[in-house]
Amino acid sequence: MKIAFILYDQFTALDLVGPYEVIARWPGSEVHFVATRPAPVRADAGLVVLPTGTLDSLTDPDLVVVPGSGNPMPALNDKALLAWVRHVSQHATWMASVCTGASIYAAAGIHSPSLSGLPLEARTLRSARVSFTRRDVRRRASQRDPLSSAGRMPLIQEAVHGAAECCLAPPP
Repeated sequence: MKIAFILYDQFTALDLVGPYEVIARWPGSEVHFVATRPAPVRADAGLVVLPTGTLDSLTDPDLVVVPGSGNPMPALNDKALLAWVRHVSQHATWMASVCTGASIYAAAGIHSPSLSGLPLEARTLRSARVSFTRRDVRRRASQRDPLSSAGRMPLIQEAVHGAAECCLAPPP
């Protein structure tokens, strides 16, 4: 399973590292840290992460994880990032985000039928964080709906459940 963790300037490191620590341990996981440029990317508290590739180097991930940020506005105006997210959302099995990372999906124009059929909007996501149950996640995955969490713990919990369901289940 190809997993893309998106890096952008001023992302929140714990929103990236928390889900990574669980998801990277899934059997068969192939982890990629992708950014618009191959240069190191600085998190909001100073951690520097070196991308393993650029957006162009991974066009077919199975899972995309977008960390949140205290200042997501630069990422929301990154046309290359938004175009990539829009493109991969058509084929990825899972689109996940932590906190304000969901605003990147909204800026890319990704709609969520499980949220009353309305487009995800950054202003809504900033004021009302959304958390989903496992049942909702299964339904959304088949509809290519994004999975968002109010914080890193719900997404980590979903990663554990996802591992049990998609990676540890016996073949049919």
